[in-house]
Amino acid sequence: MSGDGKSDALAWILTAVSGDDVAVTEDDLASVVAAAASGLADKNLGARAAGGKLVDEVIRRAGSAGAARLVTSSSLPPALKSAAAAQIGRAHV
Repeated sequence: MSGDGKSDALAWILTAVSGDDVAVTEDDLASVVAAAASGLADKNLGARAAGGKLVDEVIRRAGSAGAARLVTSSSLPPALKSAAAAQIGRAHV
């Protein structure tokens, strides 16, 4: 998938999970973390920005500790886990 396509897909996911009236489970958030990590590790700036926005939404819903736990317990490759953990560490949500 191109960086622009990934950016669009991540923006769509953000729309689907954001908003206080949207019911999102922990399993949903785990999937969002995986999608976000793939954007954060992309060389395309738009994909990285979209991945960061997804991480911000996970933090808003689960808190920093909850987001970090979702990353740690995921089966993501180490490079993607590292990208997601770094974003959580520098997020100011």
